[in-house]
Amino acid sequence: MYARGLNASWITFSLLGWLALLLSSGCGRWNYDPVAGDAGSACAQFAAFSTPQLVGGLNTSGSEFSPTLSADGLQIYFHANAGGAGLGSDDIWTATRPTPDADFGPWQLVTELSTSMAEGAPFLTADGLTMYWSSARSGGVGSNDVWVATRGDPQASFGPPVNLAAVNTADSETGPALSADGLTLYFGSDRPGGPADGNIWAATRADVGAEFDAPVLLPIDIGGSAGAPSLSSDGLELFFNGVVGAESSDI
Repeated sequence: MYARGLNASWITFSLLGWLALLLSSGCGRWNYDPVAGDAGSACAQFAAFSTPQLVGGLNTSGSEFSPTLSADGLQIYFHANAGGAGLGSDDIWTATRPTPDADFGPWQLVTELSTSMAEGAPFLTADGLTMYWSSARSGGVGSNDVWVATRGDPQASFGPPVNLAAVNTADSETGPALSADGLTLYFGSDRPGGPADGNIWAATRADVGAEFDAPVLLPIDIGGSAGAPSLSSDGLELFFNGVVGAESSDI
């Protein structure tokens, strides 16, 4: 299914899974082949990926979620229930590797971001200095809130977590993702005002040092819940999880 906007961008939903492509190029045209691609053009970014492989050094018999990678590819953050090894039901963990081709080393608990409550969906900014994530910790506004922590150097610990009260409600806010310019924050929420139980919202700010304005609902209606947004670096593609009817979650 597709819809055409006023600016000739295409919003395309995959029939195999819900994929929103906000495109200003011709990659969304009806006869574009996402596997063959267009050699020498921007559309070649849609060439087929290699066969998925487990990431060496990270996976266990438990569950690991929501990886976010540093810009140099040498440090990864994720949330996991490590069988009681952490502080709560789910915590933020990190691991490093010497080169992008090497396996990751042992997990390290990010203690400054973890509590006895559930932490999840970490998002590291490209400069490695700011972490956004969702948390059910005390001191928030609702059941799950978006929090942020900063540091002065990518190798340093993060400072005290701060609740982003401007975007949080008494309901649940999860899965934050920041635009490359740092001016728009996307997240999922079950707050009232959207077409489904869960919807994607966005909040903007004038500059990276300012507070976010009141969030607005994104006009994405798949006939079911949507969340966990992920934005491309050029800001033209939005990927997200969606659940329609009794189906399990798709991308």
